[in-house]
Amino acid sequence: LPQQHKPARAFTRAPGGIEAIILIEAVIEGVASQLSLPVHKVREANFIRSKFTMLGLSGGLLDPVPLGHYTNLALWDALKKKVEYESRLASALTFNKENRWKKRGISIVPSRFNCMAVLGATSKVDIFEDGSVLISTSGVEMGQGLHTRMGQHVSSTFAKLLGVGPPMSAIRFAENSSEIIPNAHTSGGSTTTESVSYAAEIAVQDLVPRLKPFMKAARSRKAKREGGLWFDIIQEAIEAKFLILGVPIKLTAIGMFFPSIPELAYD
Repeated sequence: LPQQHKPARAFTRAPGGIEAIILIEAVIEGVASQLSLPVHKVREANFIRSKFTMLGLSGGLLDPVPLGHYTNLALWDALKKKVEYESRLASALTFNKENRWKKRGISIVPSRFNCMAVLGATSKVDIFEDGSVLISTSGVEMGQGLHTRMGQHVSSTFAKLLGVGPPMSAIRFAENSSEIIPNAHTSGGSTTTESVSYAAEIAVQDLVPRLKPFMKAARSRKAKREGGLWFDIIQEAIEAKFLILGVPIKLTAIGMFFPSIPELAYD
């Protein structure tokens, strides 16, 4: 082993989270042992039930509000049923009684992860005359695939609302800059990609009505552009005229996403 004067270091996500989970599960197992109960029964007894599904329990960041779409209980029951947990547990207990030296075990452990949706996620969508799309966003791409998923969302939203969207090869992203998107939020909480994608969707919803009037002319256009209908629509929009003057339409839009309070923080 190499000797060095500094302690070993490793990249860490959510430091302390795993240790806290191990600690509380040890407490749960200790209680079950003292009461001679199956461990999963003690875990179930400590679940948040439907009438207690309130956001902001025990001095949270936000005041208590109803927590909609709480699926932990349904997922727990579905998992137990799918893997036949009760019957397999009974089988393991029977085996353990009949065998002195060989033992079997089975365990089911829930896990909760808090997601924090940011307020005011911002995305800016620019369409250029060559049909390419530039997306600027307040979210930071750090290897989680934000750019890929966001590009797919923009392309599919255009296709859904307009009937055609830009190909992924025509979409690119600007570097994060406060000169483009000022007052950006923190990227984190496992919801940044979704938040900025919704913001981009709002921008797309603003752009689509401006492009729809050019659909008919683009379809009947004789000089078709390479790449398909999307590029023909943009060309028609760029060549729009009032009398003899070129009057290109505004092909820039900015969207901001604000989640509802129950969606702001979720376990």
